[in-house]
Amino acid sequence: NNKSVEDEIMDKIDVSDKFDFISPYPDVYYEYDDNTGYCGRYTIVFYGIKATSGFMKLVSIVFPMILIACINTLNVGNEFKEIAKNHMEDNCQKGVDPTGYLQVTSALALAAIFILSSI
Repeated sequence: NNKSVEDEIMDKIDVSDKFDFISPYPDVYYEYDDNTGYCGRYTIVFYGIKATSGFMKLVSIVFPMILIACINTLNVGNEFKEIAKNHMEDNCQKGVDPTGYLQVTSALALAAIFILSSI
């Protein structure tokens, strides 16, 4: 092994590479000891959030847009098919409004994306 035992221990202890720090400046809290009358201990706190990979960011932004575009294309295709069918039957009735379907399918697609990204 090229790593020393100390480096391996530090890799197990230090998990800061898995987090993005909110602020580079830590909060420092001093712990006052009533028995001795001085601050012998202190705590340093860094605030961070779990780092996400670039792929997950891409999936959470681009994939919902692609999915909604595909669903919208299918809804428009179905609407054209209904209009063509009504014209062939000479009913000339107004087709079904596809915006209701688009709203429902878009909401379901976004819900699926948010659920998948949290798993």
